[in-house]
Amino acid sequence: MGSAPPAGRGFFPLDEELGLEPGSLTPSLTEDLVLLGSWMPFAAAGKLMGHFRKVAVSAATVRRTTEQRGEAYVELQTAQVAALEQELPQAPEGPAVQQLSVDGAMVPVLHKEWAEVKTLAIGSIGEPVLEGGEWAVHAKEMSYFSRLDQHQSFARSATVETHRRGTERAGVVCAVVDGADWEQKFIDLHRPDAVRILDWGHAAEYLVKAGQAALGAGTAATSEWLGTQLHQLKHGDPQEVLGQLRELSRELESAAGADSQALKVVKGSLEYLEKRREQIRYAEFQAMGYPIGSGAVESANPPEAE
Repeated sequence: MGSAPPAGRGFFPLDEELGLEPGSLTPSLTEDLVLLGSWMPFAAAGKLMGHFRKVAVSAATVRRTTEQRGEAYVELQTAQVAALEQELPQAPEGPAVQQLSVDGAMVPVLHKEWAEVKTLAIGSIGEPVLEGGEWAVHAKEMSYFSRLDQHQSFARSATVETHRRGTERAGVVCAVVDGADWEQKFIDLHRPDAVRILDWGHAAEYLVKAGQAALGAGTAATSEWLGTQLHQLKHGDPQEVLGQLRELSRELESAAGADSQALKVVKGSLEYLEKRREQIRYAEFQAMGYPIGSGAVESANPPEAE
């Protein structure tokens, strides 16, 4: 195997902006190293560097370089947020319809501990397309912003990305989230007039839990009930679905009593969806060409978070 060429006196694309001095690796090698180091375990990243770039890099070097670049970039973005708050520049014009989704995912950190990483995903919504007999819309031009942070400071830091993407001046912002309270506060800060949409898969999950609790998991009765209610929730009147959940509650209370575990599950699903009834008007949202799923942000979470 040939050896790697000697390092030149250049900069990784962000190094000059971040104020970092060049190290023993060329800018191209550093870029690859940081990309791999932010994507997989440091030791594995070092091995891939050796395999594909023919340069030996230890896990310690991968970690040190990746964390150095990450910390410097956080400092840069923090300064940019402070400048935005002080100077109040006009945001660029956003798209006619923009999707904004935020989500949190638990990820493993040092010493077998876990912490929640929060992610913002922003995309432009194009024209509806026909897929499998149904009209669907997709987000394009996606960008992401992630932090291991508390929700208040995460929301402030994310200003650098919402400003860059023109969220403030977008025509319509569809905030598609899974229903967590901190996500609603994030929307309040960045675009309080956003169309708030409960992620379709999340709403469907509550219906499935209720149906299985009341009618039994895997039964024909559950399959029939869910087929009808899921279709009604997506294409019809959500009030009809809420009415069916109330009916299930009455039947369970009459048959099994108020302390029934199945009744508690059904009532929990009913209360959750009733509280968000304005966010589950899926037929209306789809008719207006709005997205109803938050997969764009959920797919950005690392596999360990699933």
